[in-house]
Amino acid sequence: MGGQIPEGSEVGIKEVGPIRVASVQHSGPYEDIGRVLMDLFRWVLINGGKVASYPMAILPLESQVDPKEQLTFEACIPVAFDTPVKGDSQVKIREIKAAKVAFIQHSGSFSTIDDSYDRVLGWIKDNGYQVAGPGRELYLTNPTEHSDEDLRTEIQIPVEAVRH
Repeated sequence: MGGQIPEGSEVGIKEVGPIRVASVQHSGPYEDIGRVLMDLFRWVLINGGKVASYPMAILPLESQVDPKEQLTFEACIPVAFDTPVKGDSQVKIREIKAAKVAFIQHSGSFSTIDDSYDRVLGWIKDNGYQVAGPGRELYLTNPTEHSDEDLRTEIQIPVEAVRH
């Protein structure tokens, strides 16, 4: 069975950011994202950070189209702009610039998320846009607290209008 797109959850376009994040780079299988985010979340709290939004991962889009055992991704915990947290040798504090994104909400297991990527990438191509950066996954539900069918992930892909 393919990925589930919640009823009424079509591809849309919106402006997001800027976002200040605590981030770490990681190379490994897609399944590592949850563990890396949990470790980063604990780091933010221990170091006086104030979590500002949903955890996210920034991923190269080719990893979603053709999954690989090893991919390099950036795990990010959004932190308030006024939070005093400072980075260290492992964790960077940085700002992700504002962007126009095409987005869709994926419902269900991460094993079927490629269907949602295919849908949003097709929409981008069919609607006069082109990809302008790596994909983002915002984790709207915690996989340790929800069953696979109850997981919700917003996929965001930065876009720009195709120039003729």
